[in-house]
Amino acid sequence: MKTKNKDNRSARRALALIAALAVFATLAVGAILAYNRLREVWIEQCAITDVNSQVSIESGNRISPDTVREMFGLRNGANLALIDFATKRNDALKKYPAIKSINVSRLLPGGVSITVVERDPFARIGLSGSKKPTGRVCDDEGVVFTCRRGAEMLPLIREPEEPGTKPGEALKDRSRSALTVLLVAREPQFADLNILEIETAKPDFLEITLTNYSKVKFRWTGMDGFTPESDAALREQLTKVSQTIGTNLSGEVKVWNATIQGVVTSSTNQPN
Repeated sequence: MKTKNKDNRSARRALALIAALAVFATLAVGAILAYNRLREVWIEQCAITDVNSQVSIESGNRISPDTVREMFGLRNGANLALIDFATKRNDALKKYPAIKSINVSRLLPGGVSITVVERDPFARIGLSGSKKPTGRVCDDEGVVFTCRRGAEMLPLIREPEEPGTKPGEALKDRSRSALTVLLVAREPQFADLNILEIETAKPDFLEITLTNYSKVKFRWTGMDGFTPESDAALREQLTKVSQTIGTNLSGEVKVWNATIQGVVTSSTNQPN
């Protein structure tokens, strides 16, 4: 009799457990169905039906709003909830070196705002011995990109040989040193140093051409390094050059030699 009662209790517990599991399964399925329906409703609200009113683009002169919309696939019929903005942003930065940064802000549920910050051309990039423009420029961080209009008056950094620094890459070695000179030379105390171009192919120094076509053979202690000590030596040497050139009232000097730290000599002959 006791055994029969035990069996009945076990059966009831089993039935209760099965019933509980069935209820749980029903609730789980209901929750999943409800979630999926809510997700569908949400996704429907994120559809682009009027790209001009739902998508706001702020960009510069070289990257048009149409180009930005194309980068992210923003067109009527697209759905903002299904676009992988992070991946598309990274792809755009790789494809367009002229872009410095891209900020994407979702305006829930059906809007998006994108701000593109472009790099400003700081210097042109050319090749030694070639008068043909490369169409490349760099910004003040040394990142190279293409810009064929509006950069004609910028100073020129001549790299030793083809292909030179490619778009999307950053200047390095002696080209980076030339950029450093240009960055310091734009400060007010060096306003009289109007640099036309810097040749980087010389083995021991940079050859600076000023706007009056005189030359400066220029180097400083730690020229190929970028340390606080190197920066201080550069400023000291550039100051010495500026002061010495300021004494050339007749304009007869054609070559200035500033390859020894703290010393600047002059010559009326053209450089070799």
